[in-house]
Parts: sequence; structure tokens; C-alpha cells
Amino acid sequence: MELSGRILDKYTRRPIPFASITIIAPGGVYTGIGTQANVQGQFYLNDPEADFPNYMRISAAEYYPMQAQLYEDFFIGQSSDFLLTRKVKNLDEVILTSTK
Repeated sequence: MELSGRILDKYTRRPIPFASITIIAPGGVYTGIGTQANVQGQFYLNDPEADFPNYMRISAAEYYPMQAQLYEDFFIGQSSDFLLTRKVKNLDEVILTSTK
């Protein structure tokens, strides 16, 4: 199966370079099939094992991973955008005082 697309930030729509795309079997078992997005967030994967009922998992540093189930004719002849949500860390309040 041929899979292709772009990995983008959900809010800015900017590419996420070097995101990981892996194929996961039902039950969460890693199949050993995967690829990495380029600097423009684009990826291409052509492997006959990347097919239903497996899942495609997309992950990148500082983003929540996403997972989509593969099905017959998934992305054939088209490229899709995949949107990842950035992890936000709330920091505790910092109070600065002078010692003069």
C-alpha cells in the first residue's frame, strides 16, 4: 500500500519536520514498518504490509501522537494532511524580588 501526506501543526498549519510514521498491528504491536517526514513535513511509504487492519501512528517531539486505522484504498492516488496538536506546558508562577 502507498501512503503519503504532510504532517502539520494543527493551529499554525506549518510543517512538522522529521515526524515519525510507523505502522502498528492490532493490539499495539510494532510491525517494523515506518518512515520519517522530511524537512517540509512530507512523507511517502510504499509497503504491502502497511494495510488493513493495521494502524498508522504519527509522532513528533513536543506533539501529541495520532493514530489512524488503515483500510482498503487508504490514500490511493492522493496525499493527505495530518494535523498534530502541540503539547502545552503550564508553568508555575514566578515571583522576582529585589535584595537591595
